[in-house]
Amino acid sequence: MIRRLAAILIDSMIILLPITPIFIYFVVTHNHMDDLLGMNDILRILISISPIIIYQIVCELLFKRSFGKMIMGLRIVSLDGGELKFWQIILRNVMRIVDHGLFMGVILIFITKKKQRLGDLLARTVVVSDNSK
Repeated sequence: MIRRLAAILIDSMIILLPITPIFIYFVVTHNHMDDLLGMNDILRILISISPIIIYQIVCELLFKRSFGKMIMGLRIVSLDGGELKFWQIILRNVMRIVDHGLFMGVILIFITKKKQRLGDLLARTVVVSDNSK
């Protein structure tokens, strides 16, 4: 669990560089708070989280894991034991919107037997220790 949290921190630092200017732009250009859940705010959230999703999808398509997981000796596997499929990579990463937005991912990692977040449960994947390390 500690290695997975460390991997998240490493990936967050890698992603922070492109997200920070985007976030600052939206904070500066957001002049009023009268409609907190309006479409503009939802769009801002989606734009802010899209670098995270894109980073994870690209890393998983190329390396089957993110750089944080690679550094921490973790990898993602399909529950059926086979290679990750394209749809699994897309589904588990698109679900980050729910996992991050509602903190559901953290909660599920702590309460599920295989330490899976919602994206892993739906995509039938799990993060495991890399035996090649």
